[in-house]
Amino acid sequence: MMVSRRLRSRAEDVRQGAMRQLGFIAGLADPPLPALSGSPLGDALNAVAACAHAAITGSGLPRGDLWALLDWFGLASHLAPARPG
Repeated sequence: MMVSRRLRSRAEDVRQGAMRQLGFIAGLADPPLPALSGSPLGDALNAVAACAHAAITGSGLPRGDLWALLDWFGLASHLAPARPG
């Protein structure tokens, strides 16, 4: 999967935003950190996944709402499968 340079350059902003949302969703001022992946983009995606998981499990949302949450973070278009061709 090809990842845009813009997403890579904003990985830390994405991670921080997801961690703030995770704290808000979980009701914690200092939420536990997701596992480190070894790359800024991987760490950002781990934080987004943790936030999405907390939102889905904590609020009773159906699992199908994951893409809506990723879209809210502005990541759905970057994580969607690549178009053929």
